[in-house]
Amino acid sequence: MASTSLSTTLPTGLSEKNVILCLQNHDLFIKTVCLSLQSYKLESGDPNTEATYDIVDKTNFKLTLTNVEGGVNSVIVASAPIGTLTLSSKWRAVDGNLKEDIVIDGNKVAKMIGKATVERSHSEMQKRLIEESGKVQA
Repeated sequence: MASTSLSTTLPTGLSEKNVILCLQNHDLFIKTVCLSLQSYKLESGDPNTEATYDIVDKTNFKLTLTNVEGGVNSVIVASAPIGTLTLSSKWRAVDGNLKEDIVIDGNKVAKMIGKATVERSHSEMQKRLIEESGKVQA
């Protein structure tokens, strides 16, 4: 397994509470972090606590979101010809930052692609989440 962490400082005046509300709103989270989202549907669970979604983006994958204190846990499972890739992330608003701890699992090729994708896109995801959090009424 490979792991990495990303952190973005929250702008002055944006509360961690607003960011947490954004993270725990599954509809908003999906629309914000799936940068090439085409469609999604609830597969099972409760969007207010824990739910699994079928996502159509550049690829198809399952996304499970679990609301926890301080943020949300996400698990992406994507199957591709190169093998199955699993990205497990802990998104937290803590200490004036939006922090994401990510564990990447799969075969060697899948992990390389997963890590490259994280490095290329997750900073933009964090930026978009912070922007959306500024619009949320706490």
